[in-house]
Amino acid sequence: MLARAELTALDHNRNSNRAQAVDSAGNLSYRKEFTKGKKAWVVKCNYTRKSFDFRQEVLCMALELKQGGKPLHPPVPVLPSNIALEVAPPKADLIAQHQSSRA
Repeated sequence: MLARAELTALDHNRNSNRAQAVDSAGNLSYRKEFTKGKKAWVVKCNYTRKSFDFRQEVLCMALELKQGGKPLHPPVPVLPSNIALEVAPPKADLIAQHQSSRA
């Protein structure tokens, strides 16, 4: 079960930054979905296909370990300190915007 969770984490990490898909005309691709919470139709982005290249790397590392090789330590990725692309607005503005959207 632990191995399955680790593979799931690898899959998520490798595919979390996929680009939005583009149709044959060059337009960004979207799909319509009905939300249960808002009870309204919304559009969501379609993303490019997932990559499963990490499976080959995991298999090679497992075979190397089985044959007596040294354990490999994967490189530590450089992650941004914050995922936000812009500075957060004042909290009062966010609260006012939230209250106006619920009206």
